[in-house]
Amino acid sequence: HNIAEVSKNLLEQYSDVLNYNTVPVFVEGDGDCLFHTFQVFYPQMSVDEFRVKTINELCQHDNYYTSVVNDALLDLVDDETVEEHVKRIINNGQHSGILTISALSSVLNREIQSIYPNVNDNDAYFKILNRSFHPRTYDESFINDTPLRIMWSGPEPNDDHIWRTNHFVPLLSTKQY
Repeated sequence: HNIAEVSKNLLEQYSDVLNYNTVPVFVEGDGDCLFHTFQVFYPQMSVDEFRVKTINELCQHDNYYTSVVNDALLDLVDDETVEEHVKRIINNGQHSGILTISALSSVLNREIQSIYPNVNDNDAYFKILNRSFHPRTYDESFINDTPLRIMWSGPEPNDDHIWRTNHFVPLLSTKQY
């Protein structure tokens, strides 16, 4: 794996995450970067397989994911309905977000830790997106699995405008790297 240098700089400069043993790794920025991120953790699964399983999960449990977004105030970040989200991500190259992360937690039966750098000085995104996503139902046999850590990334910050994420990268432990 190659280190994602811009993400590494964001992690080091704008995150409280203990990053001395964590490294962000490069994934393609083709609109499917969230699925590519999870492919680093599960290389045997294809991007299309992640997409299909995510869409199935969202469609079968629409009400659950609607309530997750509303209850956690995540609608301030992503105001798409589950149906709108599914219709968009069914195509390649479409950005993913909160609903996809939440559904992937259930698909993979793993906690997912979302890391959002504090580039904009404690803005609402930072407060809302630094959180863990948990599976809809939890299989006790996986209780000792370490959470999957992903980072919202993007361009180098620029003082002239508010920083906005446009990419995801996986965070790997240097013990595994």
